[in-house]
Amino acid sequence: MLFTENQTNVRRLLGAPNPTPYTKDAFHEYVIRNDAAAVNAALQGTKAAPYYRLTVGGHRQVQVRLRLCAEAEAVGRLFGPEFEGVFTQRSEEADSFYKQIIPQALG
Repeated sequence: MLFTENQTNVRRLLGAPNPTPYTKDAFHEYVIRNDAAAVNAALQGTKAAPYYRLTVGGHRQVQVRLRLCAEAEAVGRLFGPEFEGVFTQRSEEADSFYKQIIPQALG
């Protein structure tokens, strides 16, 4: 997991000192520039992101399943038989919502 703060990098934008060493572009700095100092090593912050390095062969695919829950709820099977049904239902709900607000001409 990568952690940072939801603070603008004012050093990059305005040349002024940052209020925190961990700014909102930390994930980019870590992944693209390999800058481990950009993310909070104490694993704390107002923004978090899981980071996976995967090797995917040609004509292959990889699926990463994540489920956000409170730590106390992370017992048992988080991806039990009901998972696919709930995932499909939420996806259909999102599609229905966006179908109402995005013009069909956009595709």
